[in-house]
Amino acid sequence: MQPPLRGIDWCWRSVWVTRLGTTLLCAVALAQFFHGFVEAPYRSPGGLRAQTEPTLIGVPATTLRLDPATHAFIAAVQVQLISNGFKPGDDIFAFFNLPGVVFAVGGVSPGHPWYFAGDQSSLDADARRIAAVSPLRRAQAFVITNGNVASFLPQLNQAGVNFPSGYIHCGEPLKNPLTNELVELWRPR
Repeated sequence: MQPPLRGIDWCWRSVWVTRLGTTLLCAVALAQFFHGFVEAPYRSPGGLRAQTEPTLIGVPATTLRLDPATHAFIAAVQVQLISNGFKPGDDIFAFFNLPGVVFAVGGVSPGHPWYFAGDQSSLDADARRIAAVSPLRRAQAFVITNGNVASFLPQLNQAGVNFPSGYIHCGEPLKNPLTNELVELWRPR
């Protein structure tokens, strides 16, 4: 079976359809690559050119270039955590959709790498994952919330995390530049 454009060339006794079609397909692919990689990579505000601020993330620390707002957010999260006794490798429950923050500050997400809000079954699955974490780790874990955990509190308490009464705010809420949600950091009492 021959490619469709060649078939048209054969019927019309020409060569320009295949050449023009191939050129157009290459142009579209190149435009998509440029737009997706340089102008609007996934969840990167300002595109690749805006990623100018060297930021130390993870343990051991690796340098990653971030846009200024995200750099400032990660730095503020690190400052709040460290000033409240956080050490690299400590456990952090991040509710919800914040796995990159846990990694960036050098924390460990116990029980599951990514807790995410969703329908009731995903919340129940997250509660089972939390309940499977040892009681000592649950009691010592920091908590980061993005402000939408009210519906999850019953499952969280049933899973053995006394939140929010067993926790203290680490500081003022921070605005996540990717989602514009307020992020709150909590340390165990």
